[in-house]
Amino acid sequence: NTFASGFTVLLLFTLTGQKGTSGSLKSFSFPTVHIPVIEDIPVVGSILSGHNLMTYVALLAVLVVWFLLYKTPLGLRIRSVGENPDAASSVGINVRRTRYLAILICGVLTGLGGMYMSMGYLSMFTREMVAGRGFIALAAAAMGQSTPLGVFRVTHRFHAENSGFGACFLGLDVPWGQYGIHGTNLPGSIGSRASHGCVRMYNRDVEALCRLAPNGTRVVIEEGPYGELGWSLQPLTPGSRSAQVRAAQRRLRALGYYRGALDGIYGAGMSAALAQWKADAGLPPGDWVDAQTWRAMGVLLFE
Repeated sequence: NTFASGFTVLLLFTLTGQKGTSGSLKSFSFPTVHIPVIEDIPVVGSILSGHNLMTYVALLAVLVVWFLLYKTPLGLRIRSVGENPDAASSVGINVRRTRYLAILICGVLTGLGGMYMSMGYLSMFTREMVAGRGFIALAAAAMGQSTPLGVFRVTHRFHAENSGFGACFLGLDVPWGQYGIHGTNLPGSIGSRASHGCVRMYNRDVEALCRLAPNGTRVVIEEGPYGELGWSLQPLTPGSRSAQVRAAQRRLRALGYYRGALDGIYGAGMSAALAQWKADAGLPPGDWVDAQTWRAMGVLLFE
């Protein structure tokens, strides 16, 4: 940020001799788009029509990025690398290359934002014209790691030999991350924890499963004798994501303290509920779930 702020001023001074704005340079401006018929509709017309061209490009970019992330091999690799780079690497995905591609795509989209600022919102470049809007974007993105145990549904599928997930990927509706059932180009890794939560199968087996299991198929994942609790109760801390987090959320909700989503993510809402419950229960304060907390909540291991 510091480099970009200083370099743009240096470049502006080199080209124009000015340090504040590029007002002395002739600048192209993106036109305002008026949609025939629609612009004449009361209320709706002013909402849908009469905006800068880059506004419509931004709306179109949302659809393009959604399609890229959720309907293409590259999008699957980007989401996999973002969620768990070790698991992505274990199935043959080039993590470094995928990260660079993601940065390049981000750079293009950021460039479109800069074009709007200097050729749409204004008709010239002004020093510090972004004024922190990038951090607002980061906050907006933030608002929008264990094996998932429990009952899920197949929600989407993906066929691509070169994706790193073998012949097929069956996505599951796990609320705390991107998990699924998939093949592998490294069959020797089957039976290990290389997938970091996903279920890995031989390509021939996952191909058969793809033909037999349509979207909506019920999938039960078990590990150990205690259902979603697995083999034992694990300590939980802020940021934890697992079926056990969801079990703790469910118990706190039953006790009348947690009102958030049962998403298996140990976030701020769960921290607040846990703190209030511990205070009322006379337990030592602490933003964690340990063996004492599990016992006090009445969560027990049973088959």
